[in-house]
Amino acid sequence: MDAALDGISDFTPFSADRLRQAIEERGHAVEGWLRDVDDLMPLLRYALTRDDARLHLAAEDLMTNMEWEAVPNAVPTPGGHEVIRVAHAAGKPVAIASDASQTAIDG
Repeated sequence: MDAALDGISDFTPFSADRLRQAIEERGHAVEGWLRDVDDLMPLLRYALTRDDARLHLAAEDLMTNMEWEAVPNAVPTPGGHEVIRVAHAAGKPVAIASDASQTAIDG
């Protein structure tokens, strides 16, 4: 599902604004360079460093929702299908590692 996050990168400024707004709506000021950053990851790191379990859950939910929204625009990893098919045909186990949320992966 790495491709799902690739889809998010196409909408990064919009997505960063959504995460920034969620942080601020929960009473945490987003200041300095984080006010203008278009990258989700620094904002997510910032949200997760706040001592606020509700913010952590809100950020996780928002990220999962954005992963789902990105799926229609996602492009499979080149060669991925072929590797899986060849491994399966050879009776080899296949494991997939992803930085996408478990909810987004499970579908």
